[in-house]
Amino acid sequence: MLLGELEGVSGGFLYDRMLVERLRARGHVVDVVSVPWRAHARSVAANLRPLPPVLAEADVVLQDELCHAAVFPRNGQLRRAGIPIVALVHNLAHVQPSTRNRSVARALERRYLRAVDGIVAVCGSTLRDARAPLERDVPTVVASAGRDHVPAARPDAAAVAARAHASGPLRVLSSAAVIRAKGLHRLLEALALAAPGSTIELDVAGALDADGVYVRRVRALVGRLGLGARVRLHGLLRGDPLWSLYARAHVLALPSDREAYPLAVVEALGFGLPVLVTDRGGAGEVLGEGMQGCCLSPDNLAAWSAALEAFDVHRAALARAGVAALARFAALGTWDDVALRVEGLCARAAVRH
Repeated sequence: MLLGELEGVSGGFLYDRMLVERLRARGHVVDVVSVPWRAHARSVAANLRPLPPVLAEADVVLQDELCHAAVFPRNGQLRRAGIPIVALVHNLAHVQPSTRNRSVARALERRYLRAVDGIVAVCGSTLRDARAPLERDVPTVVASAGRDHVPAARPDAAAVAARAHASGPLRVLSSAAVIRAKGLHRLLEALALAAPGSTIELDVAGALDADGVYVRRVRALVGRLGLGARVRLHGLLRGDPLWSLYARAHVLALPSDREAYPLAVVEALGFGLPVLVTDRGGAGEVLGEGMQGCCLSPDNLAAWSAALEAFDVHRAALARAGVAALARFAALGTWDDVALRVEGLCARAAVRH
Protein backbone atom coordinates (compact mmCIF):
# COMPACT_ATOMS: atom_id res chain seq x y z
CA MET A 1 0.00 0.00 0.00
CA LEU A 2 1.54 3.29 -1.06
CA LEU A 3 0.84 6.96 -1.69
CA GLY A 4 0.61 7.64 -5.41
CA GLU A 5 1.33 5.27 -8.26
CA LEU A 6 4.05 2.62 -8.17
CA GLU A 7 5.58 4.07 -11.35
CA GLY A 8 6.42 7.38 -9.65
CA VAL A 9 9.81 8.90 -10.36
CA SER A 10 11.43 9.42 -6.95
CA GLY A 11 13.89 7.09 -5.26
CA GLY A 12 11.20 6.03 -2.84
CA PHE A 13 9.00 4.77 -5.66
CA LEU A 14 11.95 2.94 -7.22
CA TYR A 15 12.55 1.26 -3.87
CA ASP A 16 8.90 0.19 -3.66
CA ARG A 17 8.92 -1.10 -7.27
CA MET A 18 12.08 -3.14 -6.77
CA LEU A 19 10.73 -4.57 -3.51
CA VAL A 20 7.45 -5.64 -5.13
CA GLU A 21 9.35 -7.18 -8.04
CA ARG A 22 11.72 -9.18 -5.84
CA LEU A 23 9.03 -10.32 -3.40
CA ARG A 24 7.03 -11.66 -6.34
CA ALA A 25 10.15 -13.35 -7.69
CA ARG A 26 10.46 -15.08 -4.32
CA GLY A 27 7.00 -16.57 -4.80
CA HIS A 28 4.85 -14.13 -2.83
CA VAL A 29 1.54 -12.78 -4.10
CA VAL A 30 1.78 -8.97 -3.86
CA ASP A 31 -1.27 -6.80 -4.50
CA VAL A 32 -0.46 -3.10 -4.90
CA VAL A 33 -3.00 -0.66 -3.47
CA SER A 34 -2.48 3.04 -4.27
CA VAL A 35 -3.71 5.94 -2.17
CA PRO A 36 -4.12 9.22 -4.12
CA TRP A 37 -1.81 12.15 -3.39
CA ARG A 38 -3.82 14.73 -1.47
CA ALA A 39 -3.28 17.51 1.04
CA HIS A 40 -3.16 16.29 4.64
CA ALA A 41 -6.72 17.39 5.43
CA ARG A 42 -8.17 15.54 2.44
CA SER A 43 -6.05 12.49 3.20
CA VAL A 44 -7.41 12.37 6.73
CA ALA A 45 -10.95 12.71 5.34
CA ALA A 46 -10.33 9.53 3.30
CA ASN A 47 -10.59 7.61 6.58
CA LEU A 48 -14.36 8.00 6.41
CA ARG A 49 -14.35 5.38 3.67
CA PRO A 50 -13.65 1.66 4.17
CA LEU A 51 -10.31 0.18 3.15
CA PRO A 52 -10.13 -1.60 -0.22
CA PRO A 53 -11.58 -5.14 0.14
CA VAL A 54 -8.41 -6.77 -1.23
CA LEU A 55 -6.62 -5.90 2.03
CA ALA A 56 -8.96 -8.19 3.95
CA GLU A 57 -7.44 -11.15 2.06
CA ALA A 58 -3.85 -10.30 3.00
CA ASP A 59 -1.63 -12.21 5.41
CA VAL A 60 0.32 -8.99 6.06
CA VAL A 61 -0.29 -5.41 4.90
CA LEU A 62 2.94 -3.58 4.08
CA GLN A 63 2.30 0.17 4.01
CA ASP A 64 4.63 2.87 2.75
CA GLU A 65 4.53 5.23 5.71
CA LEU A 66 3.86 8.19 3.40
CA CYS A 67 0.21 7.11 3.23
CA HIS A 68 -0.20 7.26 7.03
CA ALA A 69 -2.63 10.20 7.09
CA ALA A 70 -5.08 8.36 4.85
CA VAL A 71 -5.06 5.09 6.80
CA PHE A 72 -4.22 5.52 10.48
CA PRO A 73 -7.82 5.30 11.80
CA ARG A 74 -8.87 2.80 9.12
CA ASN A 75 -6.05 0.47 10.10
CA GLY A 76 -8.24 -0.49 13.04
CA GLN A 77 -10.30 -2.51 10.56
CA LEU A 78 -7.24 -4.61 9.77
CA ARG A 79 -6.29 -5.09 13.40
CA ARG A 80 -9.81 -6.23 14.27
CA ALA A 81 -9.56 -8.72 11.41
CA GLY A 82 -6.28 -10.05 12.78
CA ILE A 83 -4.17 -8.76 9.86
CA PRO A 84 -0.74 -7.41 10.91
CA ILE A 85 0.46 -4.05 9.55
CA VAL A 86 4.10 -3.35 8.73
CA ALA A 87 5.24 0.21 8.04
CA LEU A 88 7.91 0.84 5.38
CA VAL A 89 9.54 4.10 6.39
CA HIS A 90 11.72 6.10 4.03
CA ASN A 91 11.85 9.50 5.73
CA LEU A 92 9.38 10.78 8.31
CA ALA A 93 7.73 14.06 7.35
CA HIS A 94 8.05 15.70 10.73
CA VAL A 95 11.87 15.52 10.70
CA GLN A 96 12.09 17.26 7.32
CA PRO A 97 12.94 20.98 7.69
CA SER A 98 10.76 21.79 4.66
CA THR A 99 7.58 20.22 6.11
CA ARG A 100 4.83 22.68 6.93
CA ASN A 101 2.90 22.23 10.18
CA ARG A 102 5.53 19.88 11.55
CA SER A 103 3.71 19.55 14.87
CA VAL A 104 0.64 18.22 13.05
CA ALA A 105 2.78 15.87 10.96
CA ARG A 106 4.50 14.62 14.12
CA ALA A 107 1.18 13.92 15.84
CA LEU A 108 -0.23 11.99 12.87
CA GLU A 109 2.96 9.98 12.35
CA ARG A 110 3.21 9.11 16.03
CA ARG A 111 -0.37 7.88 16.13
CA TYR A 112 0.21 5.80 13.01
CA LEU A 113 3.52 4.25 14.13
CA ARG A 114 2.26 3.37 17.59
CA ALA A 115 -0.34 1.07 16.06
CA VAL A 116 1.76 -0.90 13.56
CA ASP A 117 3.10 -4.41 14.13
CA GLY A 118 6.52 -3.95 12.56
CA ILE A 119 8.77 -1.35 10.95
CA VAL A 120 11.04 -1.61 7.92
CA ALA A 121 13.39 1.39 7.68
CA VAL A 122 15.63 2.21 4.73
CA CYS A 123 18.53 3.28 6.97
CA GLY A 124 19.58 3.38 10.59
CA SER A 125 18.84 7.10 10.90
CA THR A 126 15.25 6.59 9.76
CA LEU A 127 14.83 3.63 12.11
CA ARG A 128 15.89 5.76 15.07
CA ASP A 129 13.36 8.43 14.07
CA ALA A 130 10.61 5.83 13.64
CA ARG A 131 11.29 4.08 16.96
CA ALA A 132 11.29 7.29 18.98
CA PRO A 133 7.47 7.54 19.42
CA LEU A 134 6.88 3.83 20.05
CA GLU A 135 5.34 2.81 23.34
CA ARG A 136 5.80 -0.92 22.85
CA ASP A 137 8.35 -3.28 21.38
CA VAL A 138 7.72 -4.24 17.76
CA PRO A 139 9.95 -6.05 15.26
CA THR A 140 12.14 -3.69 13.23
CA VAL A 141 14.71 -4.08 10.49
CA VAL A 142 16.91 -1.87 8.34
CA ALA A 143 16.59 -2.83 4.67
CA SER A 144 18.77 -0.39 2.74
CA ALA A 145 18.31 -0.06 -1.02
CA GLY A 146 20.07 -2.46 -3.36
CA ARG A 147 22.66 -1.65 -6.00
CA ASP A 148 21.70 -3.97 -8.85
CA HIS A 149 19.27 -1.65 -10.64
CA VAL A 150 22.34 0.22 -11.84
CA PRO A 151 23.36 -1.05 -15.31
CA ALA A 152 26.31 -3.39 -15.57
CA ALA A 153 27.86 -1.37 -18.41
CA ARG A 154 29.72 1.12 -16.21
CA PRO A 155 33.25 2.54 -16.15
CA ASP A 156 35.87 0.31 -14.55
CA ALA A 157 38.71 1.59 -12.39
CA ALA A 158 40.94 2.36 -15.38
CA ALA A 159 38.18 4.29 -17.13
CA VAL A 160 37.34 6.23 -13.96
CA ALA A 161 40.99 7.24 -13.54
CA ALA A 162 41.25 8.23 -17.20
CA ARG A 163 38.07 10.31 -16.93
CA ALA A 164 39.48 12.16 -13.93
CA HIS A 165 42.78 13.00 -15.65
CA ALA A 166 41.28 14.07 -18.98
CA SER A 167 41.55 17.78 -19.73
CA GLY A 168 38.49 19.96 -19.39
CA PRO A 169 36.23 21.31 -16.67
CA LEU A 170 35.12 19.40 -13.59
CA ARG A 171 31.63 18.10 -14.35
CA VAL A 172 29.33 18.03 -11.31
CA LEU A 173 26.00 16.20 -11.34
CA SER A 174 22.92 16.85 -9.23
CA SER A 175 20.38 14.03 -9.65
CA ALA A 176 17.30 15.20 -7.77
CA ALA A 177 13.99 16.92 -8.35
CA VAL A 178 14.32 20.69 -8.55
CA ILE A 179 12.59 21.51 -5.28
CA ARG A 180 13.82 23.62 -2.39
CA ALA A 181 14.46 20.65 -0.08
CA LYS A 182 17.12 19.30 -2.46
CA GLY A 183 19.20 22.47 -2.07
CA LEU A 184 20.08 23.30 -5.68
CA HIS A 185 20.19 27.00 -4.75
CA ARG A 186 22.97 26.19 -2.29
CA LEU A 187 24.95 24.31 -4.91
CA LEU A 188 24.68 27.25 -7.33
CA GLU A 189 25.90 29.66 -4.67
CA ALA A 190 28.78 27.30 -3.85
CA LEU A 191 29.78 27.28 -7.53
CA ALA A 192 29.74 31.07 -7.53
CA LEU A 193 32.15 31.09 -4.57
CA ALA A 194 34.78 29.17 -6.54
CA ALA A 195 37.98 30.95 -7.48
CA PRO A 196 37.83 33.46 -10.36
CA GLY A 197 38.27 31.68 -13.66
CA SER A 198 36.77 28.42 -12.41
CA THR A 199 35.14 26.39 -15.16
CA ILE A 200 33.31 23.86 -12.98
CA GLU A 201 30.12 22.80 -14.78
CA LEU A 202 26.85 21.52 -13.33
CA ASP A 203 24.30 19.16 -14.88
CA VAL A 204 20.96 18.91 -13.09
CA ALA A 205 18.86 15.81 -13.77
CA GLY A 206 15.52 16.18 -12.02
CA ALA A 207 11.87 17.01 -12.54
CA LEU A 208 11.13 20.68 -13.19
CA ASP A 209 7.37 20.53 -12.62
CA ALA A 210 7.16 19.87 -8.87
CA ASP A 211 7.59 23.49 -7.72
CA GLY A 212 7.31 26.10 -10.43
CA VAL A 213 8.05 29.01 -8.08
CA TYR A 214 11.31 27.42 -6.97
CA VAL A 215 12.36 26.56 -10.53
CA ARG A 216 11.88 30.19 -11.54
CA ARG A 217 13.97 31.21 -8.55
CA VAL A 218 16.72 28.81 -9.61
CA ARG A 219 16.74 30.10 -13.19
CA ALA A 220 16.95 33.68 -11.92
CA LEU A 221 19.79 32.74 -9.57
CA VAL A 222 21.74 31.14 -12.41
CA GLY A 223 21.51 34.41 -14.33
CA ARG A 224 22.29 36.64 -11.36
CA LEU A 225 25.39 34.61 -10.46
CA GLY A 226 26.63 34.60 -14.05
CA LEU A 227 26.49 30.80 -14.32
CA GLY A 228 24.37 30.55 -17.45
CA ALA A 229 27.11 28.96 -19.58
CA ARG A 230 28.03 26.43 -16.90
CA VAL A 231 24.67 25.12 -15.66
CA ARG A 232 22.30 22.85 -17.59
CA LEU A 233 18.83 21.92 -16.33
CA HIS A 234 17.93 18.70 -18.15
CA GLY A 235 14.60 18.00 -16.46
CA LEU A 236 13.51 14.50 -15.56
CA LEU A 237 15.69 11.79 -17.10
CA ARG A 238 15.33 8.03 -16.96
CA GLY A 239 17.19 5.08 -18.44
CA ASP A 240 20.05 5.63 -20.86
CA PRO A 241 19.93 9.46 -20.89
CA LEU A 242 20.36 9.48 -17.11
CA TRP A 243 23.07 6.82 -17.10
CA SER A 244 24.92 8.79 -19.78
CA LEU A 245 25.06 11.81 -17.48
CA TYR A 246 26.45 9.66 -14.67
CA ALA A 247 29.04 8.22 -17.06
CA ARG A 248 30.39 11.63 -18.12
CA ALA A 249 30.26 13.33 -14.72
CA HIS A 250 33.12 13.55 -12.23
CA VAL A 251 31.30 14.25 -8.94
CA LEU A 252 27.77 13.98 -7.50
CA ALA A 253 26.67 16.80 -5.18
CA LEU A 254 23.45 16.79 -3.09
CA PRO A 255 23.27 19.64 -0.54
CA SER A 256 19.75 18.62 0.53
CA ASP A 257 18.01 19.74 3.71
CA ARG A 258 17.99 16.07 4.70
CA GLU A 259 18.20 12.66 3.00
CA ALA A 260 17.33 9.15 4.13
CA TYR A 261 19.21 6.68 1.92
CA PRO A 262 19.42 8.47 -1.45
CA LEU A 263 19.48 6.18 -4.46
CA ALA A 264 21.32 8.86 -6.42
CA VAL A 265 24.32 8.21 -4.18
CA VAL A 266 24.13 4.46 -4.84
CA GLU A 267 24.02 5.14 -8.58
CA ALA A 268 26.86 7.66 -8.46
CA LEU A 269 29.12 5.23 -6.61
CA GLY A 270 28.39 2.64 -9.28
CA PHE A 271 29.73 5.00 -11.94
CA GLY A 272 32.82 5.84 -9.92
CA LEU A 273 31.72 9.31 -8.83
CA PRO A 274 32.93 10.71 -5.54
CA VAL A 275 29.95 12.07 -3.62
CA LEU A 276 29.39 15.27 -1.66
CA VAL A 277 26.19 14.91 0.31
CA THR A 278 24.33 16.46 3.24
CA ASP A 279 25.26 15.38 6.74
CA ARG A 280 21.60 15.43 7.82
CA GLY A 281 19.87 12.06 7.93
CA GLY A 282 21.23 8.78 6.62
CA ALA A 283 23.07 9.71 3.44
CA GLY A 284 26.38 8.99 5.13
CA GLU A 285 25.28 5.38 5.60
CA VAL A 286 25.32 4.95 1.83
CA LEU A 287 28.62 6.71 1.42
CA GLY A 288 30.46 4.84 4.16
CA GLU A 289 33.94 5.71 5.36
CA GLY A 290 36.81 6.38 3.01
CA MET A 291 37.97 8.78 0.33
CA GLN A 292 34.91 8.28 -1.92
CA GLY A 293 33.36 11.54 -0.70
CA CYS A 294 32.20 13.34 2.39
CA CYS A 295 29.14 14.60 4.25
CA LEU A 296 28.87 18.38 4.64
CA SER A 297 26.50 20.70 6.42
CA PRO A 298 24.03 21.83 3.74
CA ASP A 299 24.41 25.46 4.82
CA ASN A 300 28.22 25.58 4.80
CA LEU A 301 28.57 26.89 1.26
CA ALA A 302 32.28 27.58 1.65
CA ALA A 303 32.90 23.91 2.46
CA TRP A 304 30.94 22.77 -0.61
CA SER A 305 32.83 25.21 -2.81
CA ALA A 306 36.21 24.18 -1.39
CA ALA A 307 35.46 20.47 -1.84
CA LEU A 308 34.50 20.96 -5.48
CA GLU A 309 37.56 23.12 -6.16
CA ALA A 310 39.81 20.51 -4.57
CA PHE A 311 38.50 17.85 -6.95
CA ASP A 312 38.93 20.24 -9.89
CA VAL A 313 42.52 21.13 -9.06
CA HIS A 314 43.78 17.80 -7.75
CA ARG A 315 42.84 15.34 -10.47
CA ALA A 316 44.93 12.53 -9.00
CA ALA A 317 42.86 12.78 -5.81
CA LEU A 318 39.71 12.81 -7.93
CA ALA A 319 40.87 9.59 -9.62
CA ARG A 320 41.60 7.89 -6.30
CA ALA A 321 38.23 8.95 -4.91
CA GLY A 322 36.48 7.62 -8.01
CA VAL A 323 38.15 4.22 -7.69
CA ALA A 324 37.20 4.17 -3.99
CA ALA A 325 33.61 4.89 -5.03
CA LEU A 326 33.59 1.76 -7.19
CA ALA A 327 34.84 -0.30 -4.25
CA ARG A 328 32.15 1.11 -1.97
CA PHE A 329 29.47 0.32 -4.56
CA ALA A 330 30.63 -3.30 -4.74
CA ALA A 331 30.21 -3.58 -0.97
CA LEU A 332 26.55 -2.52 -1.01
CA GLY A 333 23.75 -5.08 -0.88
CA THR A 334 21.31 -6.19 -3.57
CA TRP A 335 17.56 -5.88 -4.00
CA ASP A 336 17.26 -9.58 -3.20
CA ASP A 337 18.85 -8.77 0.16
CA VAL A 338 16.17 -6.11 0.67
CA ALA A 339 13.36 -8.53 -0.17
CA LEU A 340 14.78 -11.17 2.17
CA ARG A 341 14.96 -8.71 5.07
CA VAL A 342 11.42 -7.45 4.47
CA GLU A 343 10.11 -10.99 4.10
CA GLY A 344 11.68 -11.98 7.41
CA LEU A 345 10.31 -8.94 9.22
CA CYS A 346 6.79 -9.53 7.87
CA ALA A 347 6.96 -13.16 9.03
CA ARG A 348 8.03 -12.07 12.52
CA ALA A 349 5.28 -9.46 12.70
CA ALA A 350 2.68 -12.01 11.63
CA VAL A 351 3.79 -14.52 14.28
CA ARG A 352 3.77 -11.90 17.04
CA HIS A 353 0.40 -10.55 15.94
